[in-house]
This record gives sequence, C-alpha cells and structure tokens, in this order.
Amino acid sequence: MDQQRFLAVLSEVAAVGQGGLQINEPGTSRSLKTLPSDWSDLALACLIHVGMVPQAREAVAADAR
Repeated sequence: MDQQRFLAVLSEVAAVGQGGLQINEPGTSRSLKTLPSDWSDLALACLIHVGMVPQAREAVAADAR
C-alpha cells in the first residue's frame, strides 16, 4: 500500500472513530470507502494503533534531531 492510500485509510478510520468505537461489541461492523470488506470496531481501533506507530516514530526522530 502506498503512502497516499495509507494516509487516506488512516484518515477515514480516524474520522469514523471520532463518533466512538464499540470495541466490546463483536457484532458491530462498518464499511469503509478506502478499504473493501466490513470491519469490526475493534479491528478499526487496531488499524488506528498500527497506523499511528510509524507517524509517532517519525515525530520522535524529528524531535531528536
């Protein structure tokens, strides 16, 4: 996945997450415009976490310079 698509997915998931994610409700599913299939709220929370790790590393590296 290229960087532009990666950021588009992360942005959409973050926007969905602003309304709150029901991570303890396994029956909930959402569809995204940027990724095929249906996703549970827990899976979306995991995507946010995994997606932010590289962003956080870059921020820490920039601060260290």
